[in-house]
Amino acid sequence: MKNLENLIIQARRATENEDVDEVNGIGIKDAEFIQYFNDAQYRLQSLITQQHPRVFLSENIQTCDGSETYSLPADAFINNRVDTVEYTTGGDDSYYILGETSLKNRNGGSGVSPQFYIRSTGKIYLIGKPSSGKVRITYIKKLDELVNNSDIPGLPSFAERYLLSFVEWKILKRDSSIDSTEALQELSALEGEIINSYKHINEDVSSIPEINQWDDWSYQ
Repeated sequence: MKNLENLIIQARRATENEDVDEVNGIGIKDAEFIQYFNDAQYRLQSLITQQHPRVFLSENIQTCDGSETYSLPADAFINNRVDTVEYTTGGDDSYYILGETSLKNRNGGSGVSPQFYIRSTGKIYLIGKPSSGKVRITYIKKLDELVNNSDIPGLPSFAERYLLSFVEWKILKRDSSIDSTEALQELSALEGEIINSYKHINEDVSSIPEINQWDDWSYQ
C-alpha cells in the first residue's frame, strides 16, 4: 500500500484539487485530507470490528499488587474495547478467564483471587484486589493515527481503494453543489467487500456503539 503522502496526491487529482497554497489560504490543505483519511480508517476498523472482533486483538499483561484498578493500554480501541480478562498466580498455562460484571458488584474483599472484573473507560476493576499474580487483558487495538509520509498500517492492501473513495466522497460532499450519491453507493459496496474478506474468522459478533449515519458521522 502507498504511503499517505502519495494517497493525498492521488486524492487531489481525483477531486481536481491539485492547486493549493497553504500560506495564502488557497485550496484544501493537506491537514484536511489527513483528517479525512483518518476518518476513513477509523470507520473501516469500526465496521470490521463489529463483525469480526478478533481481527485486531492484542495482549497486555500486568502484575497484581493489591490494587483494584488496572489501566487499559493507551491504544485500546474506543478506550474500552476488551475481549477477555484472565488471571493467574502461576505460569502462562494457568490463566483462567474472569467474568465481566457491573459496578453494583464492585465490593469484593481484598487480597483474594478474582473471579470477575468491571470494564470502564480506560481501565478495568478487579473484584478481589489480588495482592499477587498477573492479569492478562486481551483487547482490540486501534490502528495508528495517520500522519503525513506514514505508511498505511494494519489494513489489507485492497483497503487503499476504500480510503481513497471515502476521501473523495468527503471532498465531493464538502461542495454542496456536487451530487455525491454515486460515491456513497461505491463506498457501501466496498465496505461489504472488505468485511466479507474476513468471513473465514469464526467469532460471535461483538456489540459496539452504533455507527452514526453517513451525514452525521465524523472522526472521534
